[in-house]
Amino acid sequence: MRWKQVSKAELENFIGPNLHKYLRKFDKFEQRNGRDALTWHWPAFFFAFPWLLYRKMYRWAVVAIIVWPIPYVGLLASFAFGLSGNYLYYKYCNKRIPKVIQKAGPVDPEIELRGRGGETDGCLGVSWHL
Repeated sequence: MRWKQVSKAELENFIGPNLHKYLRKFDKFEQRNGRDALTWHWPAFFFAFPWLLYRKMYRWAVVAIIVWPIPYVGLLASFAFGLSGNYLYYKYCNKRIPKVIQKAGPVDPEIELRGRGGETDGCLGVSWHL
């Protein structure tokens, strides 16, 4: 199955070890053409800011860190990220992967996708898995 312009192999290289979890959600989004795109994502609910950084969605991470300390708004934002985290990542992958492949140039796109996608390494190169 293809996700818009993105193949399963490209997703596999970009997402990394948790691919199987995301593919089920991405299939659902594809079947519904983005409608009813709410699915639950526990890490995005409890740890929106670190999860967004972990998945390299830096713009959303800035939004999360700004709204989190605001009373009531932070709680609403936690629910919003919990409900839309998978869909945000789906949209991010569909937007980012073609750009990475286009910019790869002479570099093997597979290597470039692994480097630009996936997970952010934690302190001292230790990867934390959510």
